Amino acid sequence: MKLNDSEKLFIKETCLFYTDKQIAYELSRIRSDMGIKDSRVSERQVQVYRYNYVVNKKPRRKKDE
Repeated sequence: MKLNDSEKLFIKETCLFYTDKQIAYELSRIRSDMGIKDSRVSERQVQVYRYNYVVNKKPRRKKDE
């Protein structure tokens, strides 16, 4: 199942402080609570949406060695 508009908005609003995996988990949980049991959101779906619609995450700071 494709992402709907509210899910896309959720990704835009949370991508700065959640990982793609956490976003996918939350969207899947919300879908199952709504009764859409056979449809899960994958981490890849979140990544593809972010890449295609230029929703960039802040680069993570590298650890000093």
